[in-house]
Amino acid sequence: MKKRWHFEQLCVGIAALCLVSAVVEAGEEEASWYSVEENVIMTLVYEKKELGAWEQELAKKENKNLEDVLTLFQLALRCGRTDDALSALELFPNENSPVIASELVSFCRNQHAPASIMQRYLELFPNGIMQLGEIPPEIYADWDDEKLLAWIEEQIRKTENHESLPPWYQPSLRWSQLRLDQLTRMGRVQDEIKKWSQEAIDNPTDSEATLRVLRALSWLLGRTGHNWAPKFEDESLNNLAWLKKSLPSLGALDAFESAETLSRLGYDDLAILFMEDALERRLTEGEIKRYQSHFSALLSAEMYELFFRCSCMERFSKIYLKQEKKDEAQKWMLAAHEFRKKHNITGTYHFAGAVQAATGERVVEKEILEKEELSRDDPQYWRDRAEYYEGRKEWELCKDALLHGLELCPLSPEIIAAGKDYNNLYKDLSPRDQKSYAMRPGFLRDLVRVCGNLNQGEEATKLALDELRAHGGSDYANWTIGILASNSELFDPTDPIYWEWLAQDKKWGYYGERLLKAIFSAEKRRGLPSSFERAKALALAPDAHPARANILGEILHVRDGSPYSELSKSFEMSVFLFQEAMRRSEGFEEWDLRRINESASANLLHTWIQLKDHKKAEEAFLLGSRALVGWEKTGWLTRIRDIAVKNGDTEAATRLDRRLHNISWMQFPEK
Repeated sequence: MKKRWHFEQLCVGIAALCLVSAVVEAGEEEASWYSVEENVIMTLVYEKKELGAWEQELAKKENKNLEDVLTLFQLALRCGRTDDALSALELFPNENSPVIASELVSFCRNQHAPASIMQRYLELFPNGIMQLGEIPPEIYADWDDEKLLAWIEEQIRKTENHESLPPWYQPSLRWSQLRLDQLTRMGRVQDEIKKWSQEAIDNPTDSEATLRVLRALSWLLGRTGHNWAPKFEDESLNNLAWLKKSLPSLGALDAFESAETLSRLGYDDLAILFMEDALERRLTEGEIKRYQSHFSALLSAEMYELFFRCSCMERFSKIYLKQEKKDEAQKWMLAAHEFRKKHNITGTYHFAGAVQAATGERVVEKEILEKEELSRDDPQYWRDRAEYYEGRKEWELCKDALLHGLELCPLSPEIIAAGKDYNNLYKDLSPRDQKSYAMRPGFLRDLVRVCGNLNQGEEATKLALDELRAHGGSDYANWTIGILASNSELFDPTDPIYWEWLAQDKKWGYYGERLLKAIFSAEKRRGLPSSFERAKALALAPDAHPARANILGEILHVRDGSPYSELSKSFEMSVFLFQEAMRRSEGFEEWDLRRINESASANLLHTWIQLKDHKKAEEAFLLGSRALVGWEKTGWLTRIRDIAVKNGDTEAATRLDRRLHNISWMQFPEK
């Protein structure tokens, strides 16, 4: 359910962004909360405008565009002018509200803005809640419980039965969940569920009445974080047996979801009845539209039906396993297994292994072993076999299957020779080479993990090193660096393979940073001479990408990763590296180089602050602050000011104080 909600949020945001472009003037589509906040902060920090005067200037402007409105709102809040901020809210385009909801609330929270701001925002744009996922608790202080409850119920009435909304977007359901949260805060949720339960008992053919109870229980179960069940004085309500009468009125998907809720609540016998009912029915067209939101790919209606029926069988097996009814669990697992084979649905051999580990049966294992003669040259066969034994936690047999699979997935000479251009060759490979290309990384990854379960770390390291030696000139094997760098106990910093990889990798990036940290840490731990100068030579080679110098400078800020025992020396060297990265990336328009330049600038700013040099830090602030978000700019400028005070530079401290005063929030008037 959580994944589905994130998908809904994403679609709402995309839809809102599309709508915004239709209501703002030409050129305004680039205006966003963050771009406006950036402009406001930089303008105020460098005193290009005075806070109060700028706010008054914008307030008087006619025909304000979106950027003007967002700017005016932020300035009014900074000036402590609540009424002006509320007036600016009235000018927000309605279609834009879901997109800016989280940014606006975060902004108000950080600056302790009056609750009336968020209250008015939610009154104007209640669907902003869909982006937030919650009603900001700040408004509780000014809205009493009954008013908040009444407002939520009004939103439910506005959104229910909205035929124009797509099936995955159910705002009335989301508002109902927020209503449950509010009733919980008010201590009335039990009474509400009791009332709904009685309505469902009195009207057993009313499927919505039954689903309202079950969805409420599911929501509350998820919110409590542990097994929870309602406790009513009336025992007939407490055991939920009355739900049996509602079965005929439920659809297949509703029965399935209800069964899962009941099983989580501990009513397994009742869950089985609902699951049986779900299995006997076919999904309706509307249910298929709901069900497809659980899949990343668009399938045919027939395939959704097949997946649904298979899921029902496997849920049966899990429920019976939970009840320790091993024969029934085995029966339904085999039914699902045969169903998958019959309809050519990718099998979950891991699930079969887990069930048979609990039941003591080996029916599926016998089937797998009988297929070996015909399938021994198929990597997929060994993948299925490995998954089965992993489900059983029989690690030696799992490892053996993975080794067979890895052997059957060699990379073709074309891929190895291609170096960093292997991706461009994929479409031209033979089907067999494409299969090897796709499956080899998974076999190696799982082999390393399984060797770890067997306490065979040395073999895991050898497997990864062999892969790196065989394919180290290609990005295809670079992820093995992460495996090796994280194996600190067996990591050998003197192995030349690492330096060969660092020499050929253009930017180092994430894996290069991890590898260098691992090398320096291992050298310290073993008392070996530092190889920092060797890394520095690679970073500063004439043809080296500026990212290398930036990465190496960042490593010097890490106590465990830095080769220097004295932190001050690390910072002094990092200054040189950041300046070199900036010099090499200066003036280029390519996005990658601009990003490196901004990152190195921010790193240099941080370093000057660590070295307590407020003058150099202030010089670096303009460029370095580009990589910082709004509140970080203020925080770092404050740190520079504090260092200036400690260093006794009154003139600099006064200048920085003035800048901070211009950007800081004024006190809101007392009510």
